[in-house]
Amino acid sequence: MAGAGAVLSLWPFIAALGPAADTRARRVIFNLNEVKHAKQSLWDIGNKPMLVFLRTPSDLAGLHNSALQNGTRDINSPTGEAYRDRYSEKSVQPEWAKNWHRSLKPEIMICEGRCTHDGCVMRREQFSNELRCPCCGSRYDLAGRAFTGPAPANLKVPNYRYINETEIEFTDAVMQ
Repeated sequence: MAGAGAVLSLWPFIAALGPAADTRARRVIFNLNEVKHAKQSLWDIGNKPMLVFLRTPSDLAGLHNSALQNGTRDINSPTGEAYRDRYSEKSVQPEWAKNWHRSLKPEIMICEGRCTHDGCVMRREQFSNELRCPCCGSRYDLAGRAFTGPAPANLKVPNYRYINETEIEFTDAVMQ
């Protein structure tokens, strides 16, 4: 009896050594078959909408060879579009996302789905090569870089990692 009592009294300490419930909740199962090329998937991660979508080879070519330049006007554009932070030098994102596609895998984009101007949830129109804010009209490219409208910054890229081909884990920075 005394031995059983000792084990039971240590149980809260032993249970505390394992991961907390919110840590286990950060693991998200990502099935690539559920996300189509022209559609988006919106996940609620730590009370933040995460936008997830696939980019086609033509989407990636457009991102890599974009005519818009950082801080300058595109003379070929009737609306004078210009990236706010083309090379993501001021954007909130992990170091590994400071590349031309702003993601771990070029074909998969994961970013916070809220406009940096007013916080509205972004959407990607079907067969569109941009993300739009339905509230203020700001437009972002498929890497989440702002180029038209009042949005002051690029969409945030959260800290995440691939556990395998279908499972993604988000870190504490996303949950705060």
